[in-house]
Amino acid sequence: MFEGSIEENQLPGCTVTEQEDVVDGIYDDSWGCCFASVITQMGSLVHISSLNGSWDSSLDVTGTFENNRIKILGKTGTLMGMRIRWSNGAVWTRRGRCPVEVEAMYRRGPVLPDQVWVLPAVCPRGWSTHDIELAPPIQEECFAALLHGDKPEFFVYACVLGYCLRTYSFGPDRVLMCGPGAICADPAMRASLRSAGWDYLLPVMLISAPHLDKSKTKRHASVFTKLHALCLPYDRVLLLDLDLLPRRETNLQKLFAVPAPAGKYSCSQYSGPVQPHGDLIACELQECNNWSPNAGVLRLDPLPTRKEREMQLVQIVNELNDGDHIPTYLPEQYYLAWRFDGWRHIDHVWNWELGFERTVPKHAVTLHEAVVESIEHGWTSFFPEFDIHSSCLIAMVLRDVRVWHYSGTDDTQPWMFLDCVNATAVKTFAAHVWFAARDPGGVLATALAEWRETLDELMANTREPCALSSAVKDLRARAARCRCRYNEWCACVCDACGEERYSVQRVPDQLVWVLGIPRFQWACAECIIKRLQMQEYKVTAASLAELRKRSRSRSPRVL
Repeated sequence: MFEGSIEENQLPGCTVTEQEDVVDGIYDDSWGCCFASVITQMGSLVHISSLNGSWDSSLDVTGTFENNRIKILGKTGTLMGMRIRWSNGAVWTRRGRCPVEVEAMYRRGPVLPDQVWVLPAVCPRGWSTHDIELAPPIQEECFAALLHGDKPEFFVYACVLGYCLRTYSFGPDRVLMCGPGAICADPAMRASLRSAGWDYLLPVMLISAPHLDKSKTKRHASVFTKLHALCLPYDRVLLLDLDLLPRRETNLQKLFAVPAPAGKYSCSQYSGPVQPHGDLIACELQECNNWSPNAGVLRLDPLPTRKEREMQLVQIVNELNDGDHIPTYLPEQYYLAWRFDGWRHIDHVWNWELGFERTVPKHAVTLHEAVVESIEHGWTSFFPEFDIHSSCLIAMVLRDVRVWHYSGTDDTQPWMFLDCVNATAVKTFAAHVWFAARDPGGVLATALAEWRETLDELMANTREPCALSSAVKDLRARAARCRCRYNEWCACVCDACGEERYSVQRVPDQLVWVLGIPRFQWACAECIIKRLQMQEYKVTAASLAELRKRSRSRSPRVL
């Protein structure tokens, strides 16, 4: 966890102390089992992780540390010299210690107390004291995003997003919060991130809440780490996911005009109209238990003083650990909806979550039901005033959308098409081969091509060799294989086309008979929807009209 001696990890001007209010260190569990834990402190927050792999990193937890007491997941630990005595009887003994008190050290200019960055108590692995000597903020507004972990695709996403912000949204500072992981620990990768457009790389501690993540893989266990944005020394923050592409000439600075908190309204149980862009979300819309702001694009305002900001984050961590929240698939979104009042709506054009026009039916038992379900679950059903085959609808989307959001885990990730030679090839392959049935209007193909065009533009302005080009080369080598397989070790072949596809799935028994002859049991989404489209002529116009009537209440803003 810690590299070098205490002196090597110490900031200039800081002294080593023996105060008991610093809990950083490596601890052994008195209960045996070869457990070795690392406690990392950041102000009043502490993060506990495994040193020797005795538990999976997805089970790391975050708690608070005040008055020599750690509170985490309903347990309390008291720091007594070199030991922590836990309320369940366990005793942890400190094996190594790096008790460095960190205050922000700046290389220039006087700094007001509330402009101080909140930093970890020790230099993170791979960082030097020079790396975390952050200059004071220049602007009152900032764009912020979070990068952590080991996946190179998110490193490339971060570079592309930073480049777009620097090119089209000049003005506000650009702050990339850097969590633990191989990417942010690599000096070459950090250099590429700065070169791409990020003004500040701020090391942050993970805020882990695996008990609130309902997914089997715990892929959202660390999403609350992005709430470090509430501790940034700015008046106004626009928090962004990395898998976004602000389209050419899109200035995201316009979103600072929307008062915080704000995010795109989302609710799986509501299909009616919502307020216009920037308006307060009505109380009746927030009464639905399943509503949340989409966290892809969020307007948040940190509290005025550093003390208030730190205390708010401590309170948030305590709330995450108090047991009052149930596990969900979008834990941070539902928490934000519960935690803050006065939410405003950010229009879907600023956060267009890319999906399919047609989807695979899951519950239909007749041909009519299958056609209806396939259309209703596609994005065109949110525009009932348009015919589903209307070219005007496609033209409107391609004209009005300002930000593409490549959310989800489907084969829609833009890096999965890096094996194509250029952006034109990406669009041709996506529109006519990979998504021909699911994306007949070409919206998804256009979005993928635009991301590739932006990456190529960034690469053309990047000096070689660099970490970005190495990451792109590695992803290009994996792209075709990952596009065809749900994971890199398991291949599924479509009974219809005979190809390996990411979207191969078992066809529901009732749908096997609906799709006609020849029958197949395992098929990719493209072949299922193509077969369904071949059968659509049997569905009467009156039936489709009834579908449009039922969809009439749905709004284009609820995506």
